Amino acid sequence: MTSIKKLKEVFETDFFSQTLFTQYILKSMIKNKAGSILYISSSSALDGNEGRSAYSSAKAAIIAQAKVLSREVGIYNIRVNTIAPGLTDTDMMKKNTPKELVDEVISRISLKRIAYPEEIAKVASFIVFGPIKLYYRSGYKSGWRNVMAISKLEQIKNIKNFALQVRKNILEMAVSAGIDGVHFGGALSITEIVSTLFAYQMKIDKKNPNWEERDRFILSKGHACLAYYAALCEVGYISREELKTFEKNDTNLLGHPVINRNLGIDFSNGSLGMGFHLE
Repeated sequence: MTSIKKLKEVFETDFFSQTLFTQYILKSMIKNKAGSILYISSSSALDGNEGRSAYSSAKAAIIAQAKVLSREVGIYNIRVNTIAPGLTDTDMMKKNTPKELVDEVISRISLKRIAYPEEIAKVASFIVFGPIKLYYRSGYKSGWRNVMAISKLEQIKNIKNFALQVRKNILEMAVSAGIDGVHFGGALSITEIVSTLFAYQMKIDKKNPNWEERDRFILSKGHACLAYYAALCEVGYISREELKTFEKNDTNLLGHPVINRNLGIDFSNGSLGMGFHLE
């Protein structure tokens, strides 16, 4: 049987640490009358695996605490939940779990594999943030993305990468059209603004260009359309091949944008400031 010393050691790590952190953040949540607490337990708490008395008990204590706490703080609009993942493909698991045990566990799983960390993270994100609408960023190499569930640093990194590609697209279009015949500087001057909107802020769906709930982009200075087209390429409305047709014969990409919702262009633009009267 597991020694008291070992039990205390495991409980310090797997139970008391989470309890102390909960006590630390709970005061602020109660004050703001809002919050979401998610504990990570384990299937061991439910299955009672042999040889894991300390770990299973600590994780079971987490589940019990979450049930009690949910009843205590629900009146403050604070949600408390627990997820209990099974064996998960992590470096720690590989280091500490014999292959024979992993194989034995897999034999009892209908999928015939263990869980991936990404799967656990997605469940956790859904529980904490709720059913937030996911917006499509097809050209941004991210598919459907929950823009509220990523850190500020990741958001900034994504926008910077997006802006870099927008600049490359602007240069390529300008060279293709003849750099003396395009408003090159005007496009570069709005790159950061356009990138922030299309890479992070705007609600758009390339598969449904007439979606009523979409955000509309109005480019008041239409001559800076190189940046507009470059961003539309990155979110999947315009192909890279079509970018090369900028200001060519029979092109959809003219020197000032012309409404074409299939390309993500909701308004025709020309004169400076004309967007002010549009709603």
